[in-house]
Amino acid sequence: MVDDDLMKLSAAGSRGAFRELVRRYQTRVLGVCVRSAATSEEGREIAQEVFVALWQAAPRYRPSASFPAFLFTIVRNQLRSSARRRATAVAGTRELSRVEPERGEAALEQMLAAENERRLRGALAELDEVHRRAILLRFSGELPYEEIAGICDAPVGTVRSWVHHGLRKLRVLLGEPS
Repeated sequence: MVDDDLMKLSAAGSRGAFRELVRRYQTRVLGVCVRSAATSEEGREIAQEVFVALWQAAPRYRPSASFPAFLFTIVRNQLRSSARRRATAVAGTRELSRVEPERGEAALEQMLAAENERRLRGALAELDEVHRRAILLRFSGELPYEEIAGICDAPVGTVRSWVHHGLRKLRVLLGEPS
């Protein structure tokens, strides 16, 4: 049974169908979450949150794109939410400690990270849709080229070319040497 059918059944309340989706994707989701989180324990918790969010999103799922792209968008969002919670907790702890140099460093780091993210988003927005989508699926979704090719309905070599040329354009837009 294909993933889209399993999501339809999950939306109708089928726990068995949802268990099958979890079985198919748990290793990849867990791997991405553990590699991206501050600790492996946090990564496992985020992976759990991903599957809870997937269960909750099942009624709204529309098979207009691919299921892996849908799932890894949830992964990306959960990782971002976790990073924001962690940053808020760290900022709160530093505020309580009243250690001025650390607070200043944290504020500077946060400001630099926000500026880098703003620049990257701006540069991504300037790319054409094909290059932007290929880059986001490859690096945010951590999908292999073969899967991206299936999502984009293009040959694998073409997808590799899109990613390569898109990254070159990004470097130029960000003012980095090629």
